[in-house]
Amino acid sequence: FAGCGWWLMWRHRLAVALPVAIVAAAAIFMVHGVAFALYGLTLGALEIGLWLQARPRRLATLARSLAALAVQAVIPVLLFVQTTTARSAEGLTNADESIARLRRAGALADRIRTLIEYRLQTIVRVAEGPSLWFDAATFVVTLAALAWLLRRGDLKLPRAAWLALVLGGVLVVVVPPALFGVGFVADRMPLFLALLLVGALRIGDGIGGLRSAPAAVGVLVAVAALRLAAIAVDWQGYARDDADFARVAAALPAGAMVETLFTGTERLDPRRRCQMYGPRLIAEHRAVGRLFANASQQPLQLGGPLAAAVAASRRPSFAERRAPGYFDRVVSGAVTAGFPWLLMCDGSALALPPDALVEASAGRFTLVRLPEPR
Repeated sequence: FAGCGWWLMWRHRLAVALPVAIVAAAAIFMVHGVAFALYGLTLGALEIGLWLQARPRRLATLARSLAALAVQAVIPVLLFVQTTTARSAEGLTNADESIARLRRAGALADRIRTLIEYRLQTIVRVAEGPSLWFDAATFVVTLAALAWLLRRGDLKLPRAAWLALVLGGVLVVVVPPALFGVGFVADRMPLFLALLLVGALRIGDGIGGLRSAPAAVGVLVAVAALRLAAIAVDWQGYARDDADFARVAAALPAGAMVETLFTGTERLDPRRRCQMYGPRLIAEHRAVGRLFANASQQPLQLGGPLAAAVAASRRPSFAERRAPGYFDRVVSGAVTAGFPWLLMCDGSALALPPDALVEASAGRFTLVRLPEPR
C-alpha cells in the first residue's frame, strides 16, 4: 500500500516515480510473492480506473501507464524464473487435484459447503477478535456506520477506485486456499479488500464535514476502541503460553534435533495458535528443526541430518489433518526418522510410543524424548 501510494503521488513524473517504484516492487516481491501480485493488480486496476475517468480518454495514455507498471515487474519476474519455485512440479495450486480427489471420494459437495462457511467467517473475522459473535456484531455495526456516512456524502469513494474494489471483492471469492504451496492465501483477501476500502475512502468536505454526523463517527471510534481493547485482553493468554513454552524449551539441549506437533486443525480454531513455536525453538533456543522449506514456495532447502530426518518422517500433508490417526502417524514418523525430541502443543492426550519419556511439561506444552528407531 505504501508502494501504491508513492506511485499515485508521483505517476505524473515518471523520472521520479519509476526508479523508486522499481526498487519498491523488487522489495515487495522479496517479502512475499502474493504481496507483489496484489501490488501489481491494485495499481493495474487503479490505472484503468483513472483512465476511465479521464477526459479526453486516449488509449495511448493507458498503454503508457500500463507499460510503466510492466517495467516494475521486470526484476521480480527475472528473479522468479531463476528459482526452483518456478519449476516446481506442484504448479500454481493444488485445487484441481483436490477437486478430482474429492469428487472420486464423493465428498466434493461437503467440502464446497465447508469452504463457503469458512470463507464467510474469514470475511466477518477479517481481524480476529475474541469470538465469532463479537466479530460479526462489530462487523455489521461498522458497515452500517460507513454506509450511513457514504449515503450522506460525508465519506466518498472516488470512481477511479471502484474497479480496484471490485477486483478485491472478486479475489475474496475466487482465490484458492493455497497458491505455490502456501496455505491460507484466501484468508488474506478480505483483509486486503478492507485495507483497500479504507485507503480509497475520502472525506467529503474535509474533516469539518464529518462533524455533521457525530453519531456515526462516534460509533466508528467506539467500535475501533472496543475491538482493540477486546483483542488486547484476549491475546494476554499468549503471555501465559510464552512463559510455559520458555520453561519447557529450556530443557532442550542446545543443538538438539526436534520435531514439533500441534493439534489445532483450523486457522480459526478457538484455541490459541501454536504454529510459531517450532521456528522459535530454532531462533531462540538453538534447536535444529523443520524450517519453512518447500520447493513450491521458495528455494530454501534443508541439508545434512535434518534433511534426511524430514524426508524419512514422511509426515502427512496438512490436508490430511482431519484424517483419523493423523497425529499418531506424525509421532511414529518422528521416531522412525530418528528425531530424538518432540515438542507437542495441546498433545497431552496423545498416546506416546513405548520407551518415550516426558522430559518437561508446562501448560499446553510437552517435551518428549523419543526412543531410538529400531
